[in-house]
Amino acid sequence: MRIAAFAACLAACSVQAFAEPPEEISEADFLAALTKGHPAFAVLEEAVGAARAAAVSARTLDNPELEVTREDPSEELGLALAWQLSSPARRRLAITAAEREVEAARARVVADRLAVRLALRQAFAEWAVAAASAERRRSRVERLAALAERERRRAERGESSGLEARRLALAVAEARGRLAVADAGAVRARAAARAWRPDLPGGATPVVPALPEGLPTTDAEHPRVAALEAELAAARLAGEAAGRAGRWPRLVAGWKSVREGGETSGGPVLGFAWPLPLADRRQAERLLASARAEAAEARLELARRRLEAERAGAATAYRRLAAAAAESAAANAGNDEMVDAAEAAFRLGESTLTDLLEVLRATTEAELAALDLHASALAAHRDLEAASGGPEVGDDADEN
Repeated sequence: MRIAAFAACLAACSVQAFAEPPEEISEADFLAALTKGHPAFAVLEEAVGAARAAAVSARTLDNPELEVTREDPSEELGLALAWQLSSPARRRLAITAAEREVEAARARVVADRLAVRLALRQAFAEWAVAAASAERRRSRVERLAALAERERRRAERGESSGLEARRLALAVAEARGRLAVADAGAVRARAAARAWRPDLPGGATPVVPALPEGLPTTDAEHPRVAALEAELAAARLAGEAAGRAGRWPRLVAGWKSVREGGETSGGPVLGFAWPLPLADRRQAERLLASARAEAAEARLELARRRLEAERAGAATAYRRLAAAAAESAAANAGNDEMVDAAEAAFRLGESTLTDLLEVLRATTEAELAALDLHASALAAHRDLEAASGGPEVGDDADEN
């Protein structure tokens, strides 16, 4: 029996010695997968591809047309090659406008990448806060369960009336119910985070992100503003191109041969067709381009005003929430010692169970409120990063 017990103890110790602790995942680790090959980034490249295709189309000249005709009974044969010439000025403006559209698409991709980064930050923060909240409740449940078991044994030995044991059992049941709700929230938050990072280890434990000390700053222009500026430039170029009503001719060159009475005659054919801008002077195109340019200019102005207001509001909100979170964390720093002292006083009979339960309730609520405040501060920092343009995410150096 002793040998068997020793072997069982040795096996348990070996399992504990070689069991790997849960891998902790920081926010930086969670965001490390945000590279250009990430599916969330890959889907954003479609708009850039479409804009680049439009730019290639603007650079490409129209194909010539080959026409072959044969007419009986005179056995007339005609070959003609027609080519619509492009206005160099209009073509240059169209190419430049298409290049500005590519720049706008790339800037929108940068803005969308920032939105993806912020979505990942939000998913990780919600997961980490939910897991931390569940862990705080779990520690309180374990403490209450130990006290309830102690009081139950005391009641069985006749050392107490059993009322305190019953009150503790009710407190444990209530705490376990709240823990179940918190665990369910943590599971949902974990599933949402793993949707972004399915490669995470199964036992990964998130670390609640610390509040950044400084405010996010960037020397570059906000990508949303850069996109709208490029769109405005493209709209103005399109309007300038529409203002050129003149069109270049359509040239025709070929050969025509006729066979009559056993004799064949023929010769070259040259011609051109030149549309005259009398009725249609691109009025509709000019009106559309003007409306688009005015709307693009208005959107740009609104975006600049909105971003400036959002930056100011988010910066003020983050400073206040970060200060409040730091103050709350400092106030909760001695909670464990206070709970230990309250439990010791209860065990020694120096305080009542009501006092102990009130201390446990107050410390738990204070810690959970501090977590909520920390989460609000993290959300404010994300808002500030969104309004500031944030760090550039991924490689946007594409070729034209």
